[in-house]
Amino acid sequence: MREQKFKSKKQFFWKFNQLKKNVVIKPCLQPDGEWIRERNRIELAVSARVRWELGLEGWNKWMECGYKDIGHLAEAYGIR
Repeated sequence: MREQKFKSKKQFFWKFNQLKKNVVIKPCLQPDGEWIRERNRIELAVSARVRWELGLEGWNKWMECGYKDIGHLAEAYGIR
């Protein structure tokens, strides 16, 4: 899309509404701060439990691996 200069607020909002109708502009859903704090707390608790079980050397190897399914690990450990 090329850069466009608007001469008025009316022109800007007209173009904005046209883009919304054509689904060029999509709403961005963002999590709230409480949800982020809760997920961080669970992730830290799971990390501490895994480190306690595997020891430092095993934990370092586990951290080098890719994706970790924190949700399922939390369920398995009973972390809420």
